[in-house]
Amino acid sequence: MDGSLSVKEFQDSLGEGKLKGVRCNHCGHKQIDILVFCPNCGKSNFSVVEFNPAGKVLTYTIQHVAPEAYLKEVPYAWAVIELDDGVRVTGWVPQVRTSADLSTGQRVRLARSSKLGMLFEKI
Repeated sequence: MDGSLSVKEFQDSLGEGKLKGVRCNHCGHKQIDILVFCPNCGKSNFSVVEFNPAGKVLTYTIQHVAPEAYLKEVPYAWAVIELDDGVRVTGWVPQVRTSADLSTGQRVRLARSSKLGMLFEKI
């Protein structure tokens, strides 16, 4: 898949439980964000790639106050996750009420969701 990644394509892939991003064809830098220029080398030649949806929790905070779309989800963890491909992303992990419910290093996987954002489930 060559070219750029649209917001719609990215959001649609999340709904299917897939995580798409881009890889710079010049330096190999991989990133989830929609990019115009590579932050590593400044070039603008990308390929759309699908990342492994599994990874580990690096750090997190427990959300007790949330945006309107997530009011029925609280409390949940907002986490920084390092995917197995080495890319770091942020997303939410439901049903985390205390630190006993989630630990750093916990394996997680992107789950299908109709909500905006990246929903991860413990594995």
